[in-house]
Amino acid sequence: MVPVSDQTQAPSVAWPPPGLEPLHGKLEPIVTLLGLGDLLLVLPLLAAVGTPGPFWSTGPFGGAWWMPLFTTFVGVVILTLAMVSLTQLLRFAATGAARGHGWRGILLVASDDSRDTGFVLQGARAFSGVASTRRDRILVLRLVAAGGILAAGILMPAGFAVSVVLGRWGVAGLGLFWTLSLGLPITCLLVGLSARLGERLLSSIAYRDQARRQAAEAQISTEVGEWNRQLGKARPSTGMRLGNVGRTGMFKAGAWGVSIIALAVIVPVTFLSIAGFVGSLLAQLGTPVPPGDRARMAAVEVLRRQRLPFDPAASPDSAGAALHALYTVGIPVDSLQSGFRRPIRVYAKWWHADSTQVFENPRTQEAESLFVLVERLSGPQRAYLARVAAHPAHAEFARLSGARSVDMISQRWTLPFSDSLTLLDLPLPRLSERRNARCGK
Repeated sequence: MVPVSDQTQAPSVAWPPPGLEPLHGKLEPIVTLLGLGDLLLVLPLLAAVGTPGPFWSTGPFGGAWWMPLFTTFVGVVILTLAMVSLTQLLRFAATGAARGHGWRGILLVASDDSRDTGFVLQGARAFSGVASTRRDRILVLRLVAAGGILAAGILMPAGFAVSVVLGRWGVAGLGLFWTLSLGLPITCLLVGLSARLGERLLSSIAYRDQARRQAAEAQISTEVGEWNRQLGKARPSTGMRLGNVGRTGMFKAGAWGVSIIALAVIVPVTFLSIAGFVGSLLAQLGTPVPPGDRARMAAVEVLRRQRLPFDPAASPDSAGAALHALYTVGIPVDSLQSGFRRPIRVYAKWWHADSTQVFENPRTQEAESLFVLVERLSGPQRAYLARVAAHPAHAEFARLSGARSVDMISQRWTLPFSDSLTLLDLPLPRLSERRNARCGK
């Protein structure tokens, strides 16, 4: 039986091979950047574009419209860095191939994140005594793992872009969209992770052999001593010294110091962040401040005490028809988009069609008139306000003021809506002009 100490041997060939040093283990950081860029760039856009919803929905992000914009910007930056790094790596690989290296060897160097592929190839160190067939299997699994994970990182943004273009052309639907953007990349990722797991299991067998590990450590110490002697011969003694050998205390103390600093920084900051988040959340729940439209809706509640008496004759349909007539004041009926109903009452004249020379700033002329005393208005300005107040469309406000509810949907649009209708097809009404005209009365 061969003694255990004879089962370990030093590597006889340098690793990485000459000229491939810039590639050694550089694929793993690129794959990490690709994965991070995919998560930030593609997944939020997938949720926004690939999730069906009603036409009035603002999407899965709701009021946080800035979220996909922010993640897209950061994801594009990270993905660009990853693609540039991958391009540089491939250029180095092409240079290595031109120097005479085989393509499998180049890929093994680039994917050698564990820095032990050279030992696997030569059966050295911890892999001494491991059968060549098992070592070949480890190398194949490493190539498959690197290829699968790299393919997943590239196919996710590429599949998303292709599916968006095909969808715009009407060639692909949601099925192909999710398949190209997520299904195919996940399949490649699972293949790569399965190969990575198999390779780790096979490699761990060699590292778990305690007798072989002890023999490998002894061999490494011998190689380190020989390396120091060779360096001493190659470099004059008056040159820079590398320090005394065997001084482990400073590095162990540094490791403990870094651990203590990490705990001192991370733990308080984490608790402070959590406490601040929970506190602000409880405060928001206790005293809600509704944003956007909800804030304006809440402000309306203050004015409900000024509500006019209800008119029993004012039905929701008649109130909706009045509001639709107000929306179309001054708009030619023939110019209404398809799907809009023709208003029951048509007002061809706009509220302030002849007011361009009345106020200094025509864009804010009505708002300016509301905060100026009548005595300070000029004759043309008062005449203009009188014409606005005499507009026949003001009768629609009287119809609206007595209604308990307004059926705007059935009076404005032709029902039922088509399945392809989106929120962009429904123009949002502008109430500022009607509000100012009403105040002018």
